[in-house]
Formats: sequence, structure tokens, C-alpha cells
Amino acid sequence: MAAGSLNMFIEKANHILLWVGMLTLSVTIFACLFRAILGPRFTDGIVSVNLVGTKAVTMIAILTFLLDEEFLADIAVVYAMISFLAVVVLSKCYLHRKHMSPRSRGGGEAAGTERSAGVTGGSGITEAAGATGGSGTAGTEGRIGGAGVVGASGVEEENL
Repeated sequence: MAAGSLNMFIEKANHILLWVGMLTLSVTIFACLFRAILGPRFTDGIVSVNLVGTKAVTMIAILTFLLDEEFLADIAVVYAMISFLAVVVLSKCYLHRKHMSPRSRGGGEAAGTERSAGVTGGSGITEAAGATGGSGTAGTEGRIGGAGVVGASGVEEENL
């Protein structure tokens, strides 16, 4: 009888440990979702989505053992494939987004070029930094590799 009660104790401890693991995974999934939504970079979202998928597959695998339902293992494998494809698609979007950004194209202008924002009469471009034109703006905006914009005062301003 002692061996039977020991086996029941071990089985009960196993179930408790697995339920605690499920609770921990649930809490960390919410932390990953929080990071995906409020992360400062797009790549944080990609990594968070990958982590959520992995944790969900782990939870399904634990449920397979706890509920003694073998079909859940098949669902976990299918979900793992879908999660992998989601990360691949998000990575492609990131690369496409990075490729299309103005900073990766050098700001749209050749390095070291200067152009004036003010407009005068028929010439279309102001020659002096203090000239007033039809648009009310004057000065040059020298762009070098998309790093920043230098205004009429010579102070580097942030690109928007």
C-alpha cells in the first residue's frame, strides 16, 4: 500500500506543478503581449509574437498531458507551424518597411545637396537665407545621408 500512496502523491504533485507552470506561462504571455503593443521598436513586436506562439504551444502540450487527450498534441504542432509562418510574414514586413524608409534611401536626395524652401517671384528658389518668399520660409536644408536637417540657423533639427 505504501508504494501506491507514494505514486498517487507523485502524480498529484506533478499535476500541481504543471498547473503552476500553466499559470506562469499565462502571466508571461500577457507580459509579452504588453511588450508587443508598447515596445519601442517593431522588432520587439516580432520577438514578442514569436514568444507568445511558443508559450501557447507549450501550454497546449501541457494540457495534452493533464487532460490525457492525444489530439491536442496534433493541434500544438499545427499551431507551431502557424506561429512560425506568422513570424516569417512579420519579418518580411519589417524588411520591406526598412527598405522603403526615407533614411535607408539617404533622405531622398543626394548626399551634400542643398535646396532652399523659400519661393520668390518667377525664379522659384530664393538665393539668400533672409529672403522672404511666397511661402514665408527661407533657408537651406542640407541633407547628408538622412541623418538630420540643418536649418537656416545652422542647428541640426530632427527629421519628421
